[in-house]
Amino acid sequence: MWAGPGGHIDPNEDPNEAVKREVLEETGLTITLIDPTNFEKKDTEHNWELVPPMFMNRHHINDHHDHSALVFAATSDSRDIKPGPDEDPNVEFCWVTATELEDMHQKDDRIRYEHYQYAKKALELAQK
Repeated sequence: MWAGPGGHIDPNEDPNEAVKREVLEETGLTITLIDPTNFEKKDTEHNWELVPPMFMNRHHINDHHDHSALVFAATSDSRDIKPGPDEDPNVEFCWVTATELEDMHQKDDRIRYEHYQYAKKALELAQK
């Protein structure tokens, strides 16, 4: 299945810290999150604005377990993917253009509709 990097939020970590850590661990990439709201953030002494996710979902894992996912968009200054030592060496990574994503959506049954939608929106946001 084609999907983006992911994981869980660790104790004492906010969602923005978690997504940056997970992407670094799984791909070796340092990312900058994209704010889908275009809100001008201004941190204060008592308040740190977080970049909100593009999407949130709840999905079924098994009869006793559901997950809630926060789906972010991000950019990176590098395209050089170097999975961490704890990652499966057989996992495939690829960069795609919007046109290539559309082709995958039509011809590759490994990309679920929701992942196609997330990737499509992330590409749109990254172009702004």
